[in-house]
Amino acid sequence: MIMDVKEFEAIYGCAAPADLIELCKMRCPVRFELDDGPVVEVQYFLSIERQAAKKIEKPFYAFAVSTDGNDLLIDLRDESFVILQDEFGDIYSIGITLGSLLQAKVCNL
Repeated sequence: MIMDVKEFEAIYGCAAPADLIELCKMRCPVRFELDDGPVVEVQYFLSIERQAAKKIEKPFYAFAVSTDGNDLLIDLRDESFVILQDEFGDIYSIGITLGSLLQAKVCNL
């Protein structure tokens, strides 16, 4: 999926994070295997339109859906872009950043 960076900026009032743009170019489903053990599996990345349909309030941005069916989000105010997971309305950090996904071993599922 190619992210529409101009539309992102118009809606969110900031530039799309470079790491997010790169991640969205990947083929899904995909597994990210980090060196220290954690695994993140993405079923698909969300287009801006699909993200908007989820009615996630700014400054949160849902960028993907995990293979467990949970939304993966970032807080656009947090420049470290730690990934959050929305599991049935409970939002919590998974302790991994967008940048660490780009450095992980990538396995297409």
